[in-house]
Amino acid sequence: MPTVPAPYLPAAKDPDGYTLVLDLDETLVHYYEAGGEGKFRVRPGAEKFLQEMSELYEVVIFTAAM
Repeated sequence: MPTVPAPYLPAAKDPDGYTLVLDLDETLVHYYEAGGEGKFRVRPGAEKFLQEMSELYEVVIFTAAM
């Protein structure tokens, strides 16, 4: 896996604002394999949550998945 130099997040759009960092896997979506096919399910309410949080925070979504 490549090493990423600091800073790990891009510069904030609003230096006086807050940033909300969320993990994609098992927080917002669940990935699973069924019948040899990869599928995912979005957590109920995730879209509304992201819309509301984006009004208050700069939202950054990351994943450690490969």
